[in-house]
Amino acid sequence: MNRIFHHADTTGSEIETTLLRNVQKLDNVEILENAIMCDAKKTKTGFSILVLTDDGTYTTYNCRYAVFATGGIGRVYEYTTNSAIATGDGITTAYELGAEIKNLSYIQFHPTGFNNKHTRETFLISESVRGEGAYLKNCNGERFMQNYDDRLELAPRDVVSHAIMAEAKKTGSDKFYLDITHKDPEFVKNRFPMINEKLLEAGYDMTKDMIPIFPCHHYLMGGINVDTYARTNIDRLYACGECSHTGVHGNNRLASNSLLEALVFSRRAAGDINEKIKSDNGELETYDFKIDNDAPHIPHGIRTEVRDIMQRAYFVIPDKEALPPDLKEVTKLKNFLCDGNFKIDRDYVEAKSLTTVAYIVLKDAIEKLDAKEKTEENK
Repeated sequence: MNRIFHHADTTGSEIETTLLRNVQKLDNVEILENAIMCDAKKTKTGFSILVLTDDGTYTTYNCRYAVFATGGIGRVYEYTTNSAIATGDGITTAYELGAEIKNLSYIQFHPTGFNNKHTRETFLISESVRGEGAYLKNCNGERFMQNYDDRLELAPRDVVSHAIMAEAKKTGSDKFYLDITHKDPEFVKNRFPMINEKLLEAGYDMTKDMIPIFPCHHYLMGGINVDTYARTNIDRLYACGECSHTGVHGNNRLASNSLLEALVFSRRAAGDINEKIKSDNGELETYDFKIDNDAPHIPHGIRTEVRDIMQRAYFVIPDKEALPPDLKEVTKLKNFLCDGNFKIDRDYVEAKSLTTVAYIVLKDAIEKLDAKEKTEENK
């Protein structure tokens, strides 16, 4: 029995565009495009949030309740299926407000990112392609999953990613492929219209050619810790979607369970806020943010350095030896940005966010590995 409702291979896009179309009709909603949250402060009546808009203007927005729905941390890695804005800004701001951040080292690496090596944003070859019978093959064109798991290509994402890394070490090559050429071409094109179109644009016909793939960063299971109404430990602060830690994924998310995390928890948050706000009135307090327009820009290359560290120390299979020294390096970068007087622009906010989430991820990873080793010793 199918576990998931889907709209061809564009389910997320269909949900997002439909919701956006309806939100745009609402008179009580203002949409700021290409805006970035620079800072947030807790006030007696709620929150003051400093926003930098696309025209370079700083505006302070005051609210009784705030919902962070700011996505994941994909840009902390060299290659990711996430968009360029997935820099962990909401998680960092919540962390600075004192929110509990839980299991940030629970990161999912998808085994079948399109391996073009040209862009950081990796096009995902959906798990459903393997679900419809595609084979995983190594650099020699040989299937190999039978050497690692009885479920073959249908094994969970982390199992397949680990198998690919083990096979890469065995063969000395990072060339891997997904092959569905043995299936009816019309079925493949109709079942995967978006994937087929994107691959054709890249010069591959999935009905005739093997698709080059390799694991890449995909999804964050940890985040701002919330309850079943998306409430954080900070009064009046909510978090929904990938920036939140709901617990519904464990440490290995099943395909499309992101829909549960995004849609169900956001609806419950809205219902909770709508009830509370009925008895909430009075003038909103504001925080006076200080902006130094003469402050210098951050030095170039910090984000690249963070990505190199994360790719080396915590990609698919953690490098236990690299983790402690790399945590020290990330901590230095984090302190440099947080303690320095730099111009508050998009570059600064995103670099500070990436160094902060990298710091939390590596720290959490070390703590979990240490705890695991102690448990094994006690056995």
